[in-house]
Amino acid sequence: MLFCTQQNKHFLQNKEIITVDSHYETDIFQDKYLWMKTKYRELINPDYDEHQALIWGWPTREEALYYFEDMPTTSCIIIAEIPDKDVLVTDFYGWHNVLNNYDPKYWDTILNEKDMRQNGLLEENEVFTPQLVTDHLDKSNIIDIIYKQEKD
Repeated sequence: MLFCTQQNKHFLQNKEIITVDSHYETDIFQDKYLWMKTKYRELINPDYDEHQALIWGWPTREEALYYFEDMPTTSCIIIAEIPDKDVLVTDFYGWHNVLNNYDPKYWDTILNEKDMRQNGLLEENEVFTPQLVTDHLDKSNIIDIIYKQEKD
C-alpha cells in the first residue's frame, strides 16, 4: 500500500525501522490518540506499544502534497510502499468526529465505509476519504522523499 506522510527531516535519522515517540502528540487530544492506538493494537498489531506514537499518512502523493506550500522547510514528504497488514485505514472526516467528541458510540464506524453509511455519518454522495496510520516505517520501503527548498 502506498503510504505518504509529512514528517520533520529528523524523522529520517532514526534507525532502519522508524518509529515516533508519543511526546510529539498534542496533549489536548491524548484520549483520542489513545483510542486510535487501542484500535491499531486490536486490529493491526497486538504487540504495538502505546508509548509510541502512530505515524499518520495518506494513500496518495496528491494528498500528501496538498499542504506542501504551507509545509515548513524543516519537513519533508516521505513516500513508502508498506504492507497492507501494517496499516489501519480510517476516514479523515470521521476522525474529526472523534476529535470533536461526537457521540463515542459512532467512533468505531470511522474504520469502515459501510458502517459510516449505515449510521448516517457518510451520505450517499459523500466519499470515504482514507487516512492511514501505522506504527513504523521500514527505511527499505521508502521509494521517494520530497524536500521543500528554502526560498532565496
